[in-house]
Amino acid sequence: MHRSAPTPIAPSNPTKLNWRPLHAGLFLILFLLALHVPAIGRWPWYILVPTAVYAVLCGILPPLRRTFVWLAVGRSDRSALAATASIALLSTLGLVLYQHLMKPDVDALAARLPGTLLGSAILAGACFSFVNAALEEVLFRGVLYDALESQWGWQTAVIISSTFFGVLHTAGYPPGSLGAVMAGIYGVLLGGLRRETGGLLWPIVAHVVADATIFAILFHA
Repeated sequence: MHRSAPTPIAPSNPTKLNWRPLHAGLFLILFLLALHVPAIGRWPWYILVPTAVYAVLCGILPPLRRTFVWLAVGRSDRSALAATASIALLSTLGLVLYQHLMKPDVDALAARLPGTLLGSAILAGACFSFVNAALEEVLFRGVLYDALESQWGWQTAVIISSTFFGVLHTAGYPPGSLGAVMAGIYGVLLGGLRRETGGLLWPIVAHVVADATIFAILFHA
């Protein structure tokens, strides 16, 4: 009896498998270098400059350009809106409650923020909230999340990216180790939102609300 030959299995694409993690490695190297350059060691330059350099390198290097797959808007439906609103509400309540109960010294943090922009505190707060949220989401729920997901799946991507998110917010608001834990939990919520919606739009929106709350707290203090 004649038996047909087995269908050959197409080889995997090692280029795509290996270059997606390199996006995160490249971005983190640029980010750490920026933190040690006095001229760009302040917000927003320490994250804006690495993002710009990374974007240029992705544009001129074909392997990076071919594996630049993390930038997506994601779906917009009722569940996405409900999840975003819930996370935004929880983060606002958590931050206000923390400030009311803990009453931390935030003078140093407030001094690092733009007090006014073109004479307007509201404009300064809006600019800070959007720029900071967008840049941090690009790093944590964009580049880093995609690199980790490509190797170990979305659950690991959420956990590790949220851990980094929390650790790097030790010097932010809320301050200290408790603040890092709160930021890490918040990162898990944003990572889950990134997973469920398939893009960065709604994590950025939720993050903007949290940053606007932080700006208001520090400006008032």
